[in-house]
Amino acid sequence: MGTSTACWLIKNHVVKVTNIGKLTADDFRSVDKDILALMDETTGEQPVHVIVDCLQLDGLPGLSDLEGGRILKYLFDKRAGWTIVVDSRSNFLLNILSKVLTSVAHKQFTTTKTVDSALRTIATADSSVNLDEVEAQQVA
Repeated sequence: MGTSTACWLIKNHVVKVTNIGKLTADDFRSVDKDILALMDETTGEQPVHVIVDCLQLDGLPGLSDLEGGRILKYLFDKRAGWTIVVDSRSNFLLNILSKVLTSVAHKQFTTTKTVDSALRTIATADSSVNLDEVEAQQVA
């Protein structure tokens, strides 16, 4: 059994998703609703980037449970920016799944080994992101 939670890392700019344990398709649907709710809070026209922390992830649902790559509706939202998966183990299935989901939605995607590195990648790609606004307790 697993959990997947979403919260602001930088208000109105960067969402951090934390995945722990073995996730199900229902976990994907639930966190997707949470990401969309956060996006609905945004003001302005800037994109909302998502950092997906998979450092404590133990398993994923089967590909057949992921609705043909459309399970994560936030990816199809016009406000969605980069999705960056943080995984220090270079999990092959996780990387393939992430690439499939983001390519179906025509979104930018990469992987990093740390949340800090993911933040730096986003700040480099989007000059409107101010790293001084990071919620410190959420980086670890």
